[in-house]
Amino acid sequence: MTFCVKKEDGKSRLELENGNACVVCEKTVLQLPDCASIEVAVMGKQVSLTCEFSPLAQRHPSALKVKADRVSTAPHSYLILEGHVHVEGAADDEVIDIQGGKVRLKVPEVLQTGVISSPTLIQ
Repeated sequence: MTFCVKKEDGKSRLELENGNACVVCEKTVLQLPDCASIEVAVMGKQVSLTCEFSPLAQRHPSALKVKADRVSTAPHSYLILEGHVHVEGAADDEVIDIQGGKVRLKVPEVLQTGVISSPTLIQ
């Protein structure tokens, strides 16, 4: 499945493409197997992804925020981010800030205990 921004009737909309099928909407929620839910929306000319999760041994939830020109799902709960990519994340003591042209991102997994693990970034 691939997400990108498409101008339609003067408005920027989210385009979801999967093989020969296509859906155009303002926002949606992406749910990958055993992973945290990801809110998908349009921010300017880019796809915006937001995911809140609670890593083990941390009291406060963390947030992962991503902007990219194009986002594709990949096997094993990965996302491929292309174009002008910006990834931000924050946990209690760590901050993630990555900018680049192509990034592979592992989506945080939901553990059987109901706790979500931290994301893994591979660039």
